[in-house]
Amino acid sequence: GFYLLGDSAYNLSPFLLVPYRVDDVKSDNSDMYDTFNFYLSSSRINIECAFGELVTRWGILWRTLRFNLAKSQRVIQVCMLLHNFVKEESAMDDLDSSDFHCRPQNCDAQEEGHDATTNGDWTFPLVTDNNEPTPGGRPTILQEDLRVRGETIRRSITIHLQVHGLSRPVYNGMKYNQYGHVFFDDS
Repeated sequence: GFYLLGDSAYNLSPFLLVPYRVDDVKSDNSDMYDTFNFYLSSSRINIECAFGELVTRWGILWRTLRFNLAKSQRVIQVCMLLHNFVKEESAMDDLDSSDFHCRPQNCDAQEEGHDATTNGDWTFPLVTDNNEPTPGGRPTILQEDLRVRGETIRRSITIHLQVHGLSRPVYNGMKYNQYGHVFFDDS
């Protein structure tokens, strides 16, 4: 099926998959939950990079859209269509598509004057899942039903990953720089 992917700030439901909680991951001896979180996060990163390219390219998205919902949807749709056209037709010769990779050189840190260290390590922090507070209060019967159905789907996907021998890669290019921040080494 098709699902929306969210971070831990959202509630699990049959249509919105979120990572397992840190406590669940730590108590899981099989590392199945960690594997699920890894692949969920990997998928979300691609989506976030695509949004980053879109926002970088179209200045109207640099601030809050002050239109009604219907017009805001139309503006975003037009930006996406134009973005796809530009990528497909290479109409913007002055903008190399390599400028839009989701890499440190395009992070806000560079705009604020931060740069690579002398050994090439970037000094920006890597944000991870499972650190957002969860909303409090007692869930409604409907919310509880959605959570249970979401857990069933998430669990079946987790088992599917395990059955097919998928796990978090041992070497994934992540290293720590002198500031204790994670960076990716492509070599």
